[in-house]
Amino acid sequence: MTSDLQRWVQEAQATGTLAGLPECHFIDGAAVPSVDGATMATLDPGTGRVFAQFAAGQAQLPLGLRHGEREIRHAIAADV
Repeated sequence: MTSDLQRWVQEAQATGTLAGLPECHFIDGAAVPSVDGATMATLDPGTGRVFAQFAAGQAQLPLGLRHGEREIRHAIAADV
């Protein structure tokens, strides 16, 4: 096990999470928080305990769809 991996495993076992986990969505290359600030929990399947909080994103859907549509248009144009 590498020293970084070992450190992360020890941190997760000691604290139940990892420092610095992203809390935002990544849309169009940028970290974007939930519009309403809502978060959701993710659980450690081995313990059932909350492992981290992350942005809840139903409100971000239009922004993500616009980005995806733009990427598809660029890909189609590049293929012509």
